[in-house]
Amino acid sequence: CPDPCNVVLGCTDDSACNYDPTATCDDDSCILPDGCTDLNACNYDPTATCDDDSCEYGDTTCPDPCNVLPGCIDITACNYNPEATCDNGSCILPDGCTDPDACNYDATAVCDDGSCISGDGCTDEAACNYDPTATCDDDSCEYESCVGGTLATTVYYDANEDGMLDETDGDIRIGGAVLIITGAGDDGVLGTDDDTVMFETTDGQGEYSSDLLAAGEYSITVFLPEGYMFPDGSNEAIYTASITAGATTEVGMNGLIPVILPAVDCSDFVAVSEAVCLDNGTYRVIITHVGGSPGDNGYVITDTEGNETFSSSNNTILGPFEAGTGYAYTVSVADNPECNEEIAVTDVSCTVTAVELLSFKGEVRAEDNRLYWSTASEQDAKYFRLEESQDGVRFGEIAQVNAMGNSNTVQSYEQLDTDVQPGTSYYRLVEIDAAGAERIVSDVVALTRTANGLTVGTVAPVPASEVVTVNYATLTSGEVEVSVYDVSGKLIENKVTKANAGSNQLQLDVRGYAIGTYFLQLKQADQVQTVRIVKD
Repeated sequence: CPDPCNVVLGCTDDSACNYDPTATCDDDSCILPDGCTDLNACNYDPTATCDDDSCEYGDTTCPDPCNVLPGCIDITACNYNPEATCDNGSCILPDGCTDPDACNYDATAVCDDGSCISGDGCTDEAACNYDPTATCDDDSCEYESCVGGTLATTVYYDANEDGMLDETDGDIRIGGAVLIITGAGDDGVLGTDDDTVMFETTDGQGEYSSDLLAAGEYSITVFLPEGYMFPDGSNEAIYTASITAGATTEVGMNGLIPVILPAVDCSDFVAVSEAVCLDNGTYRVIITHVGGSPGDNGYVITDTEGNETFSSSNNTILGPFEAGTGYAYTVSVADNPECNEEIAVTDVSCTVTAVELLSFKGEVRAEDNRLYWSTASEQDAKYFRLEESQDGVRFGEIAQVNAMGNSNTVQSYEQLDTDVQPGTSYYRLVEIDAAGAERIVSDVVALTRTANGLTVGTVAPVPASEVVTVNYATLTSGEVEVSVYDVSGKLIENKVTKANAGSNQLQLDVRGYAIGTYFLQLKQADQVQTVRIVKD
């Protein structure tokens, strides 16, 4: 020790944190400064044991003095910077609506305050589509659709078929005809956005008029009451009308729809023919005709040259004719000429054909017509020629199908007609044997398809007491909406069924329906088909 006689042990280094000014002899206990020991300092060192006066305290004007990043720290400001720690006075606070498309746009505002009001409808009370709930106009106002056009028509029995309504000539106005009006324009019927079906009925004067139709295109299907038919023999017809705002559009010929009143119900009238070969290379034609209320004057059979044969019985025998020729007749009821049938065979062969045909049928599919047939036996048959006609008279070949040749068992065949168009196509089957001889071996099959993607084929039975079966075809798979309406337009049944692309079948249970006439509507996307069904 410096003073051996006066020994006081301790830290004698005055720079140490534990310096002892009373100590006379250093005992090596001195703790020297080694960092900042202030917990509040920005550079606080938790490992330091002796403060060395190096503590720093940053910018005390900021919320976080030790972490200073200038910027806007107000979260309500448009230029709020979530990374800033110290406000530098740059905040821009909301001051109005900055959206130029909003109704309350403020051109002086620089920071949007969320008060913008977007357009939500037409606020002009003079517009057709005025929306009283709208608070901000969206420029959708239009002023034409509410000026309704008028659709007018008269349904009548045209006694002299001159296309003009003249009751002094025996014309009769027809009340109770059902009109199905479908809006085909963008707006459809006034007040709706979708195509709309309206069921209407002609009044006692056979007239109907509606002045609440928006401008656009419409389809009008007219269904006649029992006992009436159109000149083409059907009891329904489709008309189109272009409705102009503020104008009257008349439907039919000169605003009129001519109708023929049939004298009798021709549904039971049937005429069929059979060729009977004789031993001398000739044949006779036996025509059987029944129904149509013939009365005492019977039936009239007219050939292609206008020659008439009268018959009061149910069978008429004509001929003989040379084998290999054909025949064509029109059979009608003498007192009711609207009951008539055309019978035609192009070639009567009195030799045994090479095939025995069991059936020849066809079906309308989404993209083609399918023809299929079967034979019970074949003898020296070479091939079949499938022929098609657009008028049922002039036929042309569309395909050749090889035959089995010789067979005593049932053979089945089919062929697709891919070149199909809307309308009715007629098909028949010709057999060619090994010797090259040709024979027409089938009756004519008629297949009808519509121009749109939804086609209704057969509806049976009519009338029905329990179940109605509807065969239809679609171009695409998907849902088909099925709706049934009564003649007043009341919805009786509505359901959705799944349909495949091609042929489909729908069975409708009508046991719970009241006796009467109904309208069955099939709808897929924008395609609609309506047919009539009858419950007995």
